[in-house]
Amino acid sequence: MKLRVTLMLLVAAGVAAAQAQTLSAKIDAAIAAKAGGPLAERCSDADFVRRIHLDLAGRIPTADEARRFLKDSDAQKRTKLVEQLLAGPDFPRRFEQAITVMLLERRGGGKIPESKWRDYLREQIAKNRPWNEIVRELLAVEGDFKNKPAAKFMADGEKLDPEKTAHDIARLFLGMNLGCAQCHDHPVVEDFKQADFYGIYAYLNQTRVQEDKKTKAALLVEGAVTNKVEFKSVFKKTKEATAPHLPGRPEVTIPVFAKGEEFAEPPADGKPGVLKFRARALLAEELTSADNVQFARNSANRFWFVLMGRGVVHPLDMMHSGNPPSHPELLDALAKEFAAHKFDLRWLLREIALSEAYQRSSRAPKGVDPKTIPAASYRVANLKGLSAEQTAWSVMVATGSLDKVTKAPAGASKFVYKAYNSGTSTVPPATLDDTLQLFTATFGNPPGEPEVEFAPSMGHSLFLMNERLVLGWLKAEEGNLVGRLAKLAKPEEIADELYLSVLARPSDKSEVAEVGDYLAKNTSRREQALGELAWALLASAEFRLNH
Repeated sequence: MKLRVTLMLLVAAGVAAAQAQTLSAKIDAAIAAKAGGPLAERCSDADFVRRIHLDLAGRIPTADEARRFLKDSDAQKRTKLVEQLLAGPDFPRRFEQAITVMLLERRGGGKIPESKWRDYLREQIAKNRPWNEIVRELLAVEGDFKNKPAAKFMADGEKLDPEKTAHDIARLFLGMNLGCAQCHDHPVVEDFKQADFYGIYAYLNQTRVQEDKKTKAALLVEGAVTNKVEFKSVFKKTKEATAPHLPGRPEVTIPVFAKGEEFAEPPADGKPGVLKFRARALLAEELTSADNVQFARNSANRFWFVLMGRGVVHPLDMMHSGNPPSHPELLDALAKEFAAHKFDLRWLLREIALSEAYQRSSRAPKGVDPKTIPAASYRVANLKGLSAEQTAWSVMVATGSLDKVTKAPAGASKFVYKAYNSGTSTVPPATLDDTLQLFTATFGNPPGEPEVEFAPSMGHSLFLMNERLVLGWLKAEEGNLVGRLAKLAKPEEIADELYLSVLARPSDKSEVAEVGDYLAKNTSRREQALGELAWALLASAEFRLNH
C-alpha cells in the first residue's frame, strides 16, 4: 500500500512538472529531439545584445547599451534585458513595422494615410491587445474610413476586391496560399480546394465601399448574404456552390428573412442599416476564435519566423499536409500555448527569446561543416537580413544621428522621394518619416511582394556607398559617432568606440591595428578617415545581417 501511494505521488509530481514546463523548455526539447547532429554553443553576450535589440527594438544597441550589458556580471542579465525591451518604448514601433510589412506588404495609397494606420497599430501593441482581437477588428471593421484606420487592411477607402481579400486572408491568417484554388483545386497541394477559396470569398462578396449621401464620406458597409456563391473549375466546367465557410469547417447556414426583416437597425438618413446576419463579422469571429487551430498555428509560425529567421512550416503560406512542420511537436506547443495565453504577443516573444534555440550561436560547432546543417534544424541560429526599417534605425543609431532626425520638426523639408532619387531635387530627407521612406524605397521589397527571404543587391551597396544623407551623417558633428571618435587619441580607444557603436562588440587586436594603421596614413585628413572607417563597418556583411 505504502509503495502504491509513493508511486502515485511520483506520477502526480511528474505530471505537475510537465504541466509547469515553460514554453522555452518545450521549444528546446522539441529541437534537441530532432537535431540529428551537434548543436551550436550559446551565442556570445555581444551577439545576444545585438540580436535581441534588433528583434525586439528594431535597432542595434547604442555603444553605451552594449558596453553596459557586456560589463554586467548578473547571471540573469539576458532575461532582464528581454523583459526590459518588451516593456520599452521601441517595442510597439518595432512590431507595428513588422506587422505592417507582413499584412500590407508595402502597398501604399488609398484614403487612409499610412501614418494613421501605423499610429493605430502601435497603440494596439503598446497596450498589449491580444493578437486575435487585433485581427478580428481588421476583418470586421465598418463605417467611415476617416475614423477607422483599421479598415486599411480590408479596402483602404478605394474599393474592396473580395477575391484579392479572400486570397490575402487565407495566406496571412491561415497560412494557405489559395491563389491557384481561385480557378480550380490546386494541382499539387491536395489540401487547397477551390471550394475553400470561395468559402472565404462568400463571407466578403457583399462588402463594398459606399459614399455617405450627406457627408460624402467613404464608408465600408456590408450587404445581406442571401445565397450561396457559385463557382466553376476551369477543368471540370461544372457549376458548384458554397455558403461561407473556413477551410476544413462546415458551411454556415444562411438565415432567411422576410423582406425588410434582415436589419437590426434599418437604413436611415442616407446611412446603411445594420444587418442581423453579418457574414464578414462572422468570418472575423470564427477565424480568430481560440478553437481555430489553423489561425493559432499560422500566427505562432509567423512570429516564430520573425525571431528565428525561418518558419517551423516554410514557406509561411504553404501550411498543408504535403509540407509538414520541420518539428510538429514544436508547432503544436507554440500554437496551443499562444492560444492558451489569449494570444499575448509579448508573452510568446519572451518565451521564444529565452529559449536556448534563440540564443544559439550562428557559428557551426567545431569540426562541423556549416553547409551540412539544414536551416530547418535550428542547430545553429539562422542568419537574418535586416529589414529596411531595421537598417534605417540601426544606421541612425550607429552614426549618432537619431536625435537629429527624430527631433526635426514635421514639415521641415519638402522631401519628394522621386525627385530626390532622380536628382531633380537636392532637398534631402529631414524628418523621420522622410528618412524611413528613403530607406524603405531602397531596402524594401516592391509593393505586394512578401518579405521573407533576404536578398541583398547592388542597389543596397551603392546606397550605403553614395547616399548623400548617410555620407552627411559620417561627418564630424558634436555628439555624433565621428565627432566622438575625433576626440579620442589612442587607436584602441577609437576602435573600441567604433566597433561598439556600429557592430555592438569590442574590437580585437587585429582590428585595433588596422584602425591605427589607417589613421597613421591619413593624419592630414583624420576626421574624413574616421568617417571612412565607420562607413566600412556600415557596409559590411556583419552589419547588414542579424547573426
